[in-house]
Amino acid sequence: MSEPSGARAQPPAQFTIRELDPADAERCQAFLQGLDPWDVKMRFGALHTNIHYFCPDGRSRNDRLAFAAIGADAAILGVLNLVQANDEAGGVAILVRSDCQRRGIGRTLLVHGCAWAEAHRLARLFGYVLAENKAMLALARALGCRLTRFDSFFIELSLDLAAPQP
Repeated sequence: MSEPSGARAQPPAQFTIRELDPADAERCQAFLQGLDPWDVKMRFGALHTNIHYFCPDGRSRNDRLAFAAIGADAAILGVLNLVQANDEAGGVAILVRSDCQRRGIGRTLLVHGCAWAEAHRLARLFGYVLAENKAMLALARALGCRLTRFDSFFIELSLDLAAPQP
């Protein structure tokens, strides 16, 4: 398996960001079925995944949410998951469809997640990225994340947010 071609920048995508809910199950399933195996590997570290890893099912804990970039055709173009790990930090993960990458979707989702975290008084966001996921590592660097080798496969990303106001 090799990285998909087409790494050149594409025109900006037209999309809106909103929180996903259980009513989005069909859209989430279509998103999952339309993913390239490479993108699944870059997000999950494996070639297969399950819809419940990134789309709400109504049984999820209150500390987990998902935001999606929704295209003009109402299809999901990308998803950001945010899990509040404790009172101060949240874990994030992003997955963008192959045909929608390098169009600002991942960056917009991450900025939206940061704004949500700051509004909910989190001081830090973190995530884990495969060391070979050069696109996500470049985005993380551009947004000011600290990158630390976690193990032989993963890099930990950490981003300090604005200090919460009393």
